Amino acid sequence: MQSISQPKSYKEHLYTITVKNFFLYIHNNERLRNIGVFVSLVYLFIKFYLLEGFLLIKNLKRDTKKYKIPFSSIVYNALLKYPLMGFLPSEFFLYKLYENSYKDYLTFFSFFRILCINRYAPFLLEDKLQFKVHISNKITTANLVASYDSHNKKITKYTNSRTDKVVIKPYRSAGGKGVRVVSSSRYPQVLKNYSSDCLVEDFIHQHHFLNEIFSDSLNTLRILTLKKNNEIVVIKAVLKVGRSITHNLDHMARGGICINIDMKSGMLLNGLSNYKHGHLEYVRHPETKYEFYKKTIPFFEETTELAKQAHRLFPMHHIIGWDIAITETGPCVVEGNRIPDLFIIQIFHPLKNELSPLLNSRP
Repeated sequence: MQSISQPKSYKEHLYTITVKNFFLYIHNNERLRNIGVFVSLVYLFIKFYLLEGFLLIKNLKRDTKKYKIPFSSIVYNALLKYPLMGFLPSEFFLYKLYENSYKDYLTFFSFFRILCINRYAPFLLEDKLQFKVHISNKITTANLVASYDSHNKKITKYTNSRTDKVVIKPYRSAGGKGVRVVSSSRYPQVLKNYSSDCLVEDFIHQHHFLNEIFSDSLNTLRILTLKKNNEIVVIKAVLKVGRSITHNLDHMARGGICINIDMKSGMLLNGLSNYKHGHLEYVRHPETKYEFYKKTIPFFEETTELAKQAHRLFPMHHIIGWDIAITETGPCVVEGNRIPDLFIIQIFHPLKNELSPLLNSRP
């Protein structure tokens, strides 16, 4: 007897349902979800280890001379000893583990604990539209102009733009991927080229002090806040500044500069580039030549207070990294990060002693 095969469309439908149910099951099963996250982190660690390891070997001659460390010591410590503890090769230099104690620093795998602790309502920080809607009319942030549904090619307009330019951001982009600045009149045409859902918000015109340092990027403060005994405290703040190679972004990973801040006075101290871009120290911007060292950030106290106010809107999260811009009239929240990059904080301020009680607690 000849079997009757199901139509291809039915098989495809059944396959789609099965796959969706499988991932839904994993998502709803906390243990499986945590295993998946940990496996992903292990994969990323191995990937970064290999990339940085090759770069470190390439720069061995330079680094031996620069740091005055024997060739054998760099190879052993940066490529073997500290990676086995959870540190990436570049962190041997960036955290100065050749003179500082590794016991003061959180490792790469601390991200796993943060994911577990900040597991509730992750979409409120990860989805840029949800985040924007959640904080709008509660704290100072850029005006939400429109959103774009890429599946239905539909633009939902919320209000008219108040600036000459707008910023287009994919809902779930990271590291500035897919972000564009266009004129306010052109954004409907530009959105048609996007294959992902996006939001449109007013362009933030930053304070002239930050423009003097570097005007081609929105230079933001990264502020780390912590929920401690039901109070919100600021742990540390740094200033991220762009360069021409960062393509209008302030990300250190793309070649930007991270500048230390004195938390009592709001005074800028030394700046650093990451290992890939030379691990150089700066007191002035390498392109504009503006000397930022010992200059005071405007509205610094108001900016740290805004970060605490913003965190209070997310009581389910224990630790958040805030990107906050400063305008001529005061600070303005750009975004919050559920899984903040602790690296850019730890190059100036070791975090293990302050965050260990939280990270070691049962989520």
